[in-house]
Amino acid sequence: YYWYALGVFCALKFLLFCAYMIDLFTRPIVNEAGLKHALKARSLSKPRMPPDESGARQLWPVSTNLMKEVVAGVGTQLQFNFQAAVIVWALAVAVAWALLAYFVDDALFILGTRRAKTARQNCILVAWGFETQHRLMWTKVDFMIVLYVASFLLCMALGVYQLRIFQKTDQANSTHKDFAARIR
Repeated sequence: YYWYALGVFCALKFLLFCAYMIDLFTRPIVNEAGLKHALKARSLSKPRMPPDESGARQLWPVSTNLMKEVVAGVGTQLQFNFQAAVIVWALAVAVAWALLAYFVDDALFILGTRRAKTARQNCILVAWGFETQHRLMWTKVDFMIVLYVASFLLCMALGVYQLRIFQKTDQANSTHKDFAARIR
């Protein structure tokens, strides 16, 4: 019943959103000059490529690799590198757990997910789960230890990699700190 309630809630929220958007699009424009100025300012604030031969500055293509190309500063590049590292880490952990469960015991895939229909089946299921959980506890503990150590080492490696990217980009580009005076 909870899924039905959640579905009804999401459907009502979607309908209210659609009604609000229809209301917004059907309203009359009351400040044409303000709208034109705002749209021009919005267009000018978009990141653009360096000038080409004719001096025009085109918008960056959607296919730009933000992990390699400095579009909106080195911070954006480092943020996208971090996001990629998190995605790769999550996928690697999922694959490692799946391989561990496949090679050690298939029960690791289903432990805690079965449902019982009768009280007797529930007792049998709880006893099986208790015994299986204790029998396979070493795999979970070892997996967590290896995961913790590997995560720590990979985070340190990512930090060094990010620092090298920052230093390389800082040397290649003029930034505010190149023009700032240090007062002692």
